[in-house]
Amino acid sequence: TWLRSGNVTPNAAGFAPMLSTRAASSVGGSTATLNGNLAATGGSTTTVIFYHGPTDGGTNPASWAASVNLGTKSVGNFSTNISGLTNGATRYCRAFASNATGSVWAAETVSFVTDTATPSGLAASPGSGLVNLAWTATPGAVSYNLKRGTAVGGPFTTLLANILTPAAADTSAADGSTFYYVVSAVNGGGESANSAAVSVATLAAPAD
Repeated sequence: TWLRSGNVTPNAAGFAPMLSTRAASSVGGSTATLNGNLAATGGSTTTVIFYHGPTDGGTNPASWAASVNLGTKSVGNFSTNISGLTNGATRYCRAFASNATGSVWAAETVSFVTDTATPSGLAASPGSGLVNLAWTATPGAVSYNLKRGTAVGGPFTTLLANILTPAAADTSAADGSTFYYVVSAVNGGGESANSAAVSVATLAAPAD
């Protein structure tokens, strides 16, 4: 969708551009690709700018934290890569175009969530009939997945999912065995990579 002023016809010369903001793609922890479409140039050279930031700046350029001037564009899709984003944070973007007749904002602001960072600080300690695990809270994480394997390189099977705090207990670890654990973080952008593995040898079963 797009915004334009007056009763202008897309097939006529001399009207403001028509454009839309589309969903971001290739979203990572600190990078993303912003996408849009220029439906009409209005019959003259059209320049496109992408505004983006941690808050929605609406149609006020000064309210946006950053912008990328894409230069002259013809009718069709356009995109630009941005970097330096914060892990696990919401980012907003909106396209703007201008030509000799006027300027226009895309009707919509699009938002996306960057991938959360990989958890760190995973530590494990054996207890009686269980293994206690804890790790450093990951900024932007909504929940965590705890995974277990029998070798340092995996494979790892999800043991507990949707953990809401940076701590958990494995109550199914067999006595007198060695296990390897990793943890991943989850947010609206998806699941992070697994943390570094930590090993723990469970306590031997008490002698009769």
